[in-house]
Amino acid sequence: MALPVELRPFFLGNAMHRRRILVIAPDTDGVDLPKMTIEIGAIQRYHEATVLRGTVRDQDIAAVVVENEFEVLWFITHGSSAGVLLSDGMLSTTALIQYVRADDTRLCVLNTCDSEEVAIQLASQSGADVICSIGDVDNRDAIRLGQLLAGELAYCETYREAYELVASDGG
Repeated sequence: MALPVELRPFFLGNAMHRRRILVIAPDTDGVDLPKMTIEIGAIQRYHEATVLRGTVRDQDIAAVVVENEFEVLWFITHGSSAGVLLSDGMLSTTALIQYVRADDTRLCVLNTCDSEEVAIQLASQSGADVICSIGDVDNRDAIRLGQLLAGELAYCETYREAYELVASDGG
């Protein structure tokens, strides 16, 4: 059984891993996903995060990726087998692969619905680890997963270890 995140540093002496994360959380159809600020806040609390929020387009991501290096790309949006939704339309799987490769990203988090097909292509063609949703996900469940994953990534050595601590059964 894992100790709560806030107790780990005191009892286990785990070093905190402040990972460089690009969070992409676009308004889609002019509306945020409910309570996405909770997930973004958790990522910012534990990591060195750059957040693209509000109107986010493909060219906005490109500008940030060219100027910075990120260990993790983290999407908080809607998704489908075609890609992830930005403010001005769908960002294709091909584009996601380009961003991961260009920045030598080691982990891509797709906190979206139905992103398994995209994740498989992304992992196989980029070499990055990918955490995704394999079906439709209730927004509360997605926010909880994001919050817990942000904390566990800070205290776990590997992405897999962090994921296994927070994944639901059959996740």
